[in-house]
Amino acid sequence: MRALGQSHANLGDLVCHEIRAAILAGALAPGQRLKQEQLAADMRVSRVPVREALRLLEADGLVVARPGHGWMVAELTKEDAADVLMLRGTLEGLAARLATGRVTADTITGLRELVEQGMRASDAGDHAAASAAHTRFHLDLARASGNSHLFAELESFPARTEWIVSSLLKVRSGYSWREHEATLDAVASGDADLAEKLMRLHSERVIAALDDGVAALDDGVAASADA
Repeated sequence: MRALGQSHANLGDLVCHEIRAAILAGALAPGQRLKQEQLAADMRVSRVPVREALRLLEADGLVVARPGHGWMVAELTKEDAADVLMLRGTLEGLAARLATGRVTADTITGLRELVEQGMRASDAGDHAAASAAHTRFHLDLARASGNSHLFAELESFPARTEWIVSSLLKVRSGYSWREHEATLDAVASGDADLAEKLMRLHSERVIAALDDGVAALDDGVAASADA
């Protein structure tokens, strides 16, 4: 993680961003203990912004406080991930349907750029950047639905789902971005039925890949324990 002690921005937010990125990248594995003193030393800040960041990440479901054990990275189970992705897939299918016919040419261009960014990040092995592009793609498409209530629901998902997606992009990144392209093509062509079907199918395929994704996370836990 970067040294942040000389930054003039809000240190709590910066520390939160750094720890979040480390979790998404797998540098901090599920179940790994987070020592405030070590995190503060690594980023050259006091323990105050570290404590603030951990509380923010706890609200996002990425870290947990264990009585007598301090802070640690939250553990992700296949069942939890599947439940979250199933709900999100249903909502995003509806968002894709509503966006069809309402989306502007500029939004389509922006969404295609996000797909390209995600592909480049995945090819470079930058899974945190790829998952960030993935999150922006889904939220921008939801915003294009024109339904503010639906967008608000989907906007509440990213922290947890970005973590899941980050682990799965290591397993199926090429497939995922091609599925995004196909959905976007359906939206752009005005085929609402196909757009909704493809978005739901994307979520179903992600859920089907959870065995490999959770195995990758388990490998990260084992590697952390061996280090």
